[in-house]
Amino acid sequence: MHQVIETRYIGPAFPAMAARVVAFSGHHRVSLTWDGKLNTEENNRAAAVALATERKWDGVWHGGSMKDGYCFVFVLAGPHESDCFTIDKPMSEACDLASC
Repeated sequence: MHQVIETRYIGPAFPAMAARVVAFSGHHRVSLTWDGKLNTEENNRAAAVALATERKWDGVWHGGSMKDGYCFVFVLAGPHESDCFTIDKPMSEACDLASC
């Protein structure tokens, strides 16, 4: 099974509203109130865990930040080796940006 969960920080629309973090995958969505005791990655991870738990998507998930704000992608590794790749050298040593 292949699944991707993206998460995003949603600031309050007006002062009385709390900030939240939303996890989504396709049309599945979970929203949690932002926990001030957690850092950004922990809040985003909590939302992704909530969605994966709700959908019963068990397995090993990997996460990382994306360019656009506070976003993390959690990818459930699939059973097929053709779905995966390995880089033996850091990207800066493997190629320069012009040739990638």
